[in-house]
Amino acid sequence: MKSRAKQAISKEQRRTWIIIVLFALCLIGFLFLLFSFPKFTAEEKTSLLRWPRTAKDLHEIYLVISHYIHSRYFTFICAFCYLYIFLQAFAIPGPIFLSVISGALFGGYLGFVLVCMCATLGASLCYLISAVIGRDLVVKMFPGLIAKMNERIEDNKENLIYYMLFLRISPLLPNWFINVSAPIVGIPYLYFLFATLFGIFT
Repeated sequence: MKSRAKQAISKEQRRTWIIIVLFALCLIGFLFLLFSFPKFTAEEKTSLLRWPRTAKDLHEIYLVISHYIHSRYFTFICAFCYLYIFLQAFAIPGPIFLSVISGALFGGYLGFVLVCMCATLGASLCYLISAVIGRDLVVKMFPGLIAKMNERIEDNKENLIYYMLFLRISPLLPNWFINVSAPIVGIPYLYFLFATLFGIFT
């Protein structure tokens, strides 16, 4: 029994370290991408690196980026997509702010296409990470929420797809938690994908 317990702990620790290493590699990748950016002034860096909390903060970020975007258009698109997918894949709050300024930066049509693509891919990666290596960590960090989510899924098993659609458009649960908990409570990926796309279009 002790041997099995040690093996389970060791396995959980390995999975946690895999997530940490994966996160670090993705973060390093984004930092390398930043090297291709133009040199910002100290004031511009302050505006960009500040976590947006108000509409004014978002406007300041937009002003800085719009000043350079025409000369480095492709670079900014790559950075936008990379950052959006990175935040979404690791359940980090922030994609909502990128969604808000996407239309102003890239135009309504391209901005919408980029958000749809990045949100879907990022959510899918989050689902995959949680399903393959993050299950133990998520259950350990949110045992109560996972238990409640599991109960709700069981109660709505006959209408699971409709319940998923409801979760995506309602404020009951944050999207990041839906992304990480979906594979743990047994929501099929196709249901998850369809509900994600539906939530984006609504």
